[in-house]
Amino acid sequence: MNQSDEGNFATILGEPHPLSMNSPPAMTRNTIAAMSMPPLRVVAFHEAGHAVVGEVAGVECTSLTIDPDKEEGSFGHITHPDISGIFYEQMEVQMYRHGDDEWPAIRDWVDANTKSSLGGPLAEQRITGAFNWDGAAADIENISQKLLNVYGYEGPDYDEALCPVMLRDPQMGVEEEDWSQIIHRVRELWDDEVEAILTEHWDWVELVAELALKQGTLTGDQIRAARPSEDFDTDFFY
Repeated sequence: MNQSDEGNFATILGEPHPLSMNSPPAMTRNTIAAMSMPPLRVVAFHEAGHAVVGEVAGVECTSLTIDPDKEEGSFGHITHPDISGIFYEQMEVQMYRHGDDEWPAIRDWVDANTKSSLGGPLAEQRITGAFNWDGAAADIENISQKLLNVYGYEGPDYDEALCPVMLRDPQMGVEEEDWSQIIHRVRELWDDEVEAILTEHWDWVELVAELALKQGTLTGDQIRAARPSEDFDTDFFY
């Protein structure tokens, strides 16, 4: 969960998303800055949303913390297993394209990671009553290369609205990727599905959040052990 400072940028490539009139300021890798600490309960539900939605969607969570990291500018985070197999090959050398036998599994994996990223701000919204656009944009930027390695290639899955706009800082004379508008397209595609997961598994989200508030850091096993017994209708995919 990060917040960006407003920078002096102008679009040089691509057009703003139609929903951008109500969007946050442009967020780039070098303009992410620490904001005032939100209530710890908000952080706990945000991270619990990431973890639970990811688990249900098929992305294993290996740890969760609500301890802030000043160097990274984060209030909390979750971790996943190291990338391996066809997913590693796609991220490192872009080995596969639409039509390859491996492509559907790679696309499903990217979609699951995207749902996990969206689960945090949507869970947070249920606590605060407001959608955290800056935090959501930062969450999506964290999986930017995953999105580009599926939706940035020409073919049936190409989606320009899931690709960054290039921005120029006229004072520094540098160009940076702006991912702040992509959260709008992510919400169009996956909001309903993620909200349905949160509704079905909200008891689990609450238990993980409360456990995080007590302990600060949780293992993946602790997160899965907190799942209510009546909540096991959903199959895991990993």
